[in-house]
Amino acid sequence: MSSMRNLTLSRAACRVLLFALALAALLGPATAQGPARRPAPTAPPAQGLVFFTIADRLAALRAGGALPVGQAVGAVPAALDGETVPAARDLGLRLHAPDVPVETILGAVAFPVPGGDLAAKWKGMALRWARDEAVIAGCAAGSCRHAGAAKWLRIREEAARRHGIDRIDHVHAALNRSIHYATDFQINGVADYWASPLESVERAGDCEDYVIAKYMMLRSLGTDPADMRLVALFETVSGQYHAILAVRHAGEWLFLDNKRGGLAREADYTAIRVIATVDESGQAMLVAMPPARREPQLRLGML
Repeated sequence: MSSMRNLTLSRAACRVLLFALALAALLGPATAQGPARRPAPTAPPAQGLVFFTIADRLAALRAGGALPVGQAVGAVPAALDGETVPAARDLGLRLHAPDVPVETILGAVAFPVPGGDLAAKWKGMALRWARDEAVIAGCAAGSCRHAGAAKWLRIREEAARRHGIDRIDHVHAALNRSIHYATDFQINGVADYWASPLESVERAGDCEDYVIAKYMMLRSLGTDPADMRLVALFETVSGQYHAILAVRHAGEWLFLDNKRGGLAREADYTAIRVIATVDESGQAMLVAMPPARREPQLRLGML
């Protein structure tokens, strides 16, 4: 009796255990950390690469109304896989040069540099020129007893009656005649000194002093300082360093050189090595550019 009861209890216990196992299988395993998370839904398989031809894309554009059907295309081949080829403008495309033209002086590009010895010399000269301007203004207002200022005013008045390239040429020639050439050592006893315009007109000057006087004269007559540069270069034949004034006129650089009677152009300078430019904005390094390609490199861009 007790054995049967025990067997009945054992069978009942088995049934309870089996039910618990089945329930656990349905609900998922439970742990001390809480109920188990349900598995994340499986992502659909990634789509492989889709390949298409030009004809496929043109057909899709026509189907969407983006391209007219059967339009003639001039010199472009009339068909590609049985489809009419559209003009570039129909696709919103155009050909253009890839780069904006870079301005050069004597075949070189100017790269601004902070500071610089030449820029420091220019600043020192500019302080003395400010005093010169006060003397010139006083001389213009009344009787003038300053020989240098009187000569300066006479050249400026003559140049003011001229225009364009004639004015530039007159300033160049008049100051070439008015400044006596001498080295800085002969004038000031130093290796390099950038004189103010009145100092050069009254006494003498070397190449950069001619440049500075012409720069300030043209500036006082209304020439934009952005269109003028002092250019430092090295003459490979003479083995000497030299300075000239570059003035931009009608989109071309003209060069005022105290060694030349008339205005010079870029073609007149061959045996030189450019070094730097200086103006009121500071100093720039000149880097020679390789000869330009005759055939422009074009690329496609969107309209």
